[in-house]
Amino acid sequence: MLIMKKKMMKLTAFILALILSGLLTGIAAAGAPGGFEDAEEVFLGEVKEVTVTGGDFSSIYGIFICFKRFVFNAEMTGIYTVSLNGTSPFRGMNVYDSEGEYIDKNGGYVYFETYETYYIEFFMYSMSSVVPGGFDVNFCIEYLGELESVEIVQLPEKLTYISGYDAYSLEDAYAQWGYGLTLEEYLERYPSEVNGYISIALYGLKIEIRLTDAEPVYIESGYPSAKLKEPLVIGQNTVTLEYLGGTLEFDITVIENPVKSIEVRNLPSIGPFKVSLLSATVNLALGGYSSNAELDKFFGYNNIPPKGSELVINYTDGTSKVIVVDENFVRYIDGYHVSHYYRQTESGYEFNVEYLGSSTKYFVEVEYVGTMKTLMNYADIVVKILDILMSLLDKFFRLIY
Repeated sequence: MLIMKKKMMKLTAFILALILSGLLTGIAAAGAPGGFEDAEEVFLGEVKEVTVTGGDFSSIYGIFICFKRFVFNAEMTGIYTVSLNGTSPFRGMNVYDSEGEYIDKNGGYVYFETYETYYIEFFMYSMSSVVPGGFDVNFCIEYLGELESVEIVQLPEKLTYISGYDAYSLEDAYAQWGYGLTLEEYLERYPSEVNGYISIALYGLKIEIRLTDAEPVYIESGYPSAKLKEPLVIGQNTVTLEYLGGTLEFDITVIENPVKSIEVRNLPSIGPFKVSLLSATVNLALGGYSSNAELDKFFGYNNIPPKGSELVINYTDGTSKVIVVDENFVRYIDGYHVSHYYRQTESGYEFNVEYLGSSTKYFVEVEYVGTMKTLMNYADIVVKILDILMSLLDKFFRLIY
């Protein structure tokens, strides 16, 4: 189950990455810099008011897009920012160099060089068949100062990862998500995984940008992705982060999965919950995963094991941790999420608890309300409605012909 879920997550992430990369970096790449022949020049410190209406259908991306493009000639080398505000919920911005290469905005900051030409593009898109109505945005390019240094002043909160759960060697990642590809094809599709697959969590990271004759700037969001510097191993690993033309590094630790098994015990008396036979039949036909208002109300918005029960985590070193589920229970233990969901089966509701790849189940009885006669009555009603509709259609065609 866990492997299948990870495969779906991986596939979904890949598909979303393709879509987003097309929207955020590829849309203008198709026309940059060639698409900027009519770009309007913008100057340092000038506030530009941009209003765009209408849009054109892109056969390349299958969506409606409207653009407004500008050209900017940098007179000083250093860090710039493009401050903007506007009203369009679909507003986006891309920055390109003179060769049409996409420049990462690094949380809103870009590095420009003297006498180089740069292109700025604002766009709006619509995923439906509705042409976007346009957008309004004001923006201003500001110079912050010459770059002296970029360094990490605060490490991310998460520095430990678990092998086989959120960190995989190249061999393990390929075995999990190769999808029938050769290793070469896999790396061609996921080049960043040449040293292994790991989704580095950067929350908590703080970067200091030192500028000449200006106060330092501190960045706490908007980073590009970090990646492994060397092939992943159990123990210490170094990750790198490309930022404003420089390379930042910090160390993480990869450990073996410490959890052997989990269990839920001391369950309070639960149920039986009353469920109509009709809704149960429909639910089972849908795979049993549709929600039940009575159960949702009982387990609350957080959907955790019932209060008073105990979640027991058994570790590979022979120790155990017992966590009482009460009003202070949180769904993250040692930084990892506790998953708790249910589905309907023929004998009742099956609850599944998952944590770090281990899972356990418990059941809640169901008292079905209604009989097969109830279902037949519903069926009779449906048949009668269909008879009436067929009769009306028959009369309609008789009138036409």
